[in-house]
Amino acid sequence: MVDRESGAPIRGARVEVSPAGRGVLTAANGRFSLALGQGREAVVVSALGFAPRTIQLTAGVADTTI
Repeated sequence: MVDRESGAPIRGARVEVSPAGRGVLTAANGRFSLALGQGREAVVVSALGFAPRTIQLTAGVADTTI
């Protein structure tokens, strides 16, 4: 994940599958890897200084713009 305005990576953001509660933190470069089930799943993204956001992700899609 990167900040839309500055382009800087967002390190340590929480990316969590909802409502399962399993999640990961983003790396220093803003990247993350998260195992999803079949189809689309709701994913909650949150980071200090940013409003939490719920997005829909699809298993097997390598890169997603949030």
